[in-house]
Amino acid sequence: VISRTDANKNELLASQLAQARSQLEASENQHREQIAELTRKNDELSSLLSQSRIDIDELTREVQQKEELSNVQNQLEATKNELALSNSSHSKQLEEVTSQLSRARSDIIS
Repeated sequence: VISRTDANKNELLASQLAQARSQLEASENQHREQIAELTRKNDELSSLLSQSRIDIDELTREVQQKEELSNVQNQLEATKNELALSNSSHSKQLEEVTSQLSRARSDIIS
């Protein structure tokens, strides 16, 4: 035979156990929601990281292309300078030949 006091204690313990289970379920649900939110944020960050890597690759290619273009421009400038020197030298040679021809004409005429 269970005394009234023991029955009351059992009812109280049963109530406390039900309350603890309810709190545990609420806590588990909250944790599931937090995990789902963190998973969503992680997916977003992974996507951003992937896009950032693509952007970095594109920027790297652009930098390489600009460096190559700069090298080509430098080569063109050097070639232009070489041609200018060569042209100047040829102009001087042409002036000299023209002068020689002019003197030769004068010699022939006189």
